[in-house]
Amino acid sequence: MWRPLIAALIVAVVLAGGNPARAQTDDWLFAPFDGTRLNWTDRRFLQMALAMTGDYVGMLDGAWGRQSQEALEAHARREYDAGYVSALEVGGLVLRVIGEIDESGWGYTYFETLDLSLLTPDRRMSAPRASGSGRFVDFNLLGGTLGYSLTIADGPFTARLHEFTLGEVAGRGAPYTVRKPRLLITSGETASGKLFYTRSDWRGDGWSTVMLSASGADRPLVHMVAGSVRRGRTPPMTVEPDGELVRIVRATVAVLEESERRGDVPLPDVRSPEPGASSRAAPDAGARAAISSGSGFVVGPFGEVLSNAHVVRGCRAITVDGQPASVRATNDDFDLALIDTGVRRHEFAAFAAGPAALNSDVTVIGYPLSVVLGGVNVTRGAVSSLSGMGGDATRMQISAPVQPGNSGGPVIDQRGAVVGVVVSKLDAQRMAETMGDIPQNVNFAIRGEIAKLFLSMNGVEPSIEPGTAPLAPEDLARRMTKVTVFVECR
Repeated sequence: MWRPLIAALIVAVVLAGGNPARAQTDDWLFAPFDGTRLNWTDRRFLQMALAMTGDYVGMLDGAWGRQSQEALEAHARREYDAGYVSALEVGGLVLRVIGEIDESGWGYTYFETLDLSLLTPDRRMSAPRASGSGRFVDFNLLGGTLGYSLTIADGPFTARLHEFTLGEVAGRGAPYTVRKPRLLITSGETASGKLFYTRSDWRGDGWSTVMLSASGADRPLVHMVAGSVRRGRTPPMTVEPDGELVRIVRATVAVLEESERRGDVPLPDVRSPEPGASSRAAPDAGARAAISSGSGFVVGPFGEVLSNAHVVRGCRAITVDGQPASVRATNDDFDLALIDTGVRRHEFAAFAAGPAALNSDVTVIGYPLSVVLGGVNVTRGAVSSLSGMGGDATRMQISAPVQPGNSGGPVIDQRGAVVGVVVSKLDAQRMAETMGDIPQNVNFAIRGEIAKLFLSMNGVEPSIEPGTAPLAPEDLARRMTKVTVFVECR
């Protein structure tokens, strides 16, 4: 069902138009952008892109007015610190979302029984299933928190659905409601931050209802899907193959390639790395800013990677094993980050069912001192304490040596199950200045129970190690190096 959006863009950007336009001749690309000059197809797609990034809340109707323009301006200010919106920022927006659209297969689906069309992630959509009551058809975004529930019902039952939604969102601001003879909408946020949306359309013999919910980084998808709902069939979500949006993207790619070739656009500076992170210069250090790096490990079948929040903090772009990736969620209290790579994985890490025991053997895998060591590194030690500095219950102390760049790497037990995530090491120089002694192998990891909680909160169900026999040290290293990754922040 996926529409040929990506194919159209690739053909237009890479193959069409002969040689790419040179950056210095594309003055129009830097002029103020007027969204009304796009055709309806391109305007609707641009609204979807803004909804996906969380900047636009409204109907994906192709009507480019004040709300759409203000959303685009807000995106340009946040992402590019731009004082005004040019076509270049529009091209950057499209290039940002195009990978997610392709990987998830976002496109319109027509549900004949409901006589409604709405956006669905065809490539990452679970199989439809009947609810326990049999009154709903449910499905969800695989690897995410976005959920759909569809039903057709009479007036009293439909009213109860909206009453249910109102009850769920009570106490967190005023809910959004629409009450018209042929349209009912109820939407709002729960006390825990989960977003609910319920829409019912009268179809002559009953009410067609769409219920949506999501939490964390998937919340913008609720607004995107809600804004896409249409009665009857609707044209596919795509771009005009020879339209202005394709021209903008083609010119943006040409500018990026030219700037990359000449090296005249330096990467932005990044903040000093936290303890455990590594900082190094890019190969052409004279023209580019510093790159920080850390470690991570794969935790889900869609290539989701767990790392530290401080590893990805302040990044304009990140890569995982050299490939572009994006941050789905971070939690500074836990110092954890969930990274989306969009690459399906058959092997990923499993967590221990319970916490690590005091003095139990552990192994740490990661990419420390990447410039010097240049590859994956494995060290061994034990759990020295079940709490961190000052009795921090979210941390544990380990004796396995860690270096800058180990941050975000897994701490595993003798079965290869994850029991922690490397987060920091004690500052030996500062302790020597303060205490007059140099501590040895005092390092810290986020407890595995906290990591599992963070993943569950952000739509990834942690895999649990079934309780196999202990592995030989070399087998532990062989298994975990397959799922431990190198994370770079630019």
